[in-house]
Amino acid sequence: MENSKKRIIYKVSGDLNSYEIIQNVYEDLKNYIQDDYTHLVISFEQVNAINSSAIGKILFLNNLISAKNGKISFIHLNENLKKLFKILLIDKLFKIYESEDEIED
Repeated sequence: MENSKKRIIYKVSGDLNSYEIIQNVYEDLKNYIQDDYTHLVISFEQVNAINSSAIGKILFLNNLISAKNGKISFIHLNENLKKLFKILLIDKLFKIYESEDEIED
């Protein structure tokens, strides 16, 4: 995890398709929101798969951070995740970056 001011880059390790992993990621990100981080950037570099529960948790976290005038962005999505997020219109809700140099606060 890397942080700058109130932005953090959270690097997910492994696929988001089991309850335990999803819950751990959710709790970590929720804690950052409670600690007043206003920009969570989720790195999917090591993620090949994501299930609907994980997407639901991210949407819930987006509601929490939006209430504090914050945002969630994504970085390092593989082509399959990009296609999935496009089909689900998630790419319309969240900014998706290719590299850390592109990230805007």
